[in-house]
Amino acid sequence: PSGEVIYFAHTLSDTGGRLDVDSNAGCSGPDPNPTENVFWPVGQAPSGRYEYWAQLWSACGATETPNFTFFVFEGSEVVHEIHATISDGESPHYTYDY
Repeated sequence: PSGEVIYFAHTLSDTGGRLDVDSNAGCSGPDPNPTENVFWPVGQAPSGRYEYWAQLWSACGATETPNFTFFVFEGSEVVHEIHATISDGESPHYTYDY
């Protein structure tokens, strides 16, 4: 909601959001089922509209149109889920109001 973008080069936001998993950073591995995770400690996420999307930085030798799934959690409950495919290097942008 602050407008900050959390990603591999900016892993900690001023609001306390953190990227703690980035499976294929620099194509190290690469993991065939990569995971990325951005979170705020329970009870500390600011209210507002969150915008999120997937960007294919590098296919790391895999298909150029990978499938992905977004899960939005509030605590331990999944409150929003999206299944889609990246085309042209980036997914659509999605929002979630918290």
